Amino acid sequence: MKSSRRAALVAGALLGLFWSVPAWTTPHHLDPALREVRRAYDSGDYSRAVRLLKAAAQRGDARAEFGLGVMYEHGRGVSRDLAEAVRWYRKAAVQREDSAENNLGWLYESGVGVSRDYGRALDYFKAALRDADDDWGAALAWANLANLYLFGHGVTRDPVVAARDYRRAADLGNAEAQNKLGFLYERGLGVTRDLKRAAYWYAKSAAEGFSNGEDNLASLYETGRGVMLNYPAAFRFYSKAAKQGNVFAEARLGQLYEHGLGVPKDLERACGWYLRAVAAGNEAARDDAQRLRLVLTPAQWSVASGFAGSTGRKP
Repeated sequence: MKSSRRAALVAGALLGLFWSVPAWTTPHHLDPALREVRRAYDSGDYSRAVRLLKAAAQRGDARAEFGLGVMYEHGRGVSRDLAEAVRWYRKAAVQREDSAENNLGWLYESGVGVSRDYGRALDYFKAALRDADDDWGAALAWANLANLYLFGHGVTRDPVVAARDYRRAADLGNAEAQNKLGFLYERGLGVTRDLKRAAYWYAKSAAEGFSNGEDNLASLYETGRGVMLNYPAAFRFYSKAAKQGNVFAEARLGQLYEHGLGVPKDLERACGWYLRAVAAGNEAARDDAQRLRLVLTPAQWSVASGFAGSTGRKP
């Protein structure tokens, strides 16, 4: 399993964190007062979005304060400034804006823009759960709390509680929590190991377009664990995940192409996928690429390298 809301959808099982999403992109924040902000943001005019947010924030709009926090955190329409992001999140949190509370919790948990403080992270996540007025916000808070219990950050490590809270978030439709719950069932952490349940939750996450859910579901199809062995299905879900830049899926596509599993054998394409994975930071795929280089002609290697570079990443 691998990362939600924070699309560093991160390497390694259970290391995923939530990506901060601008307030107006969530159902909770589709308010007419910020409709122009959303139009500006969706059109890529971040500077105008910031101006509109500042005007609304000066009127005390907590959603606009949260939105400014997002823009400063990610450097959209303004220079990236984590201190300023924290300042705006705190303003919104004073008004019990749950999205700001969730984001502040993440910053304190990860030590980004503030000194790491798991206790404060826990407090903010609890506040977000208290203040959430829709399923989206509540699901995010439950998932964040589950992360703390899974890793023992600020609380006694308790995979059973983590599984319970991930389930609460998953039932509310949080794709990251669905993926993590699948991982817990796959590994038997906090729950009885059950590969069919793992496949069920990975499929729910994949249905939401979550790349790690797609990658993990593909892995089960590739190995016939919890589902019938199905290489074409593995290829389909790895392809979906790879389109989102999932480096694990990119490497697995290389394996499928190399051995002709679920797709016609194609060493050039296999090598190209290995090289894409390497370019994105998956060093484990480097040996695979070099192994194929020994059997490819210079022309074939050139084709593979060109395929790898077609995403703009240099192998």
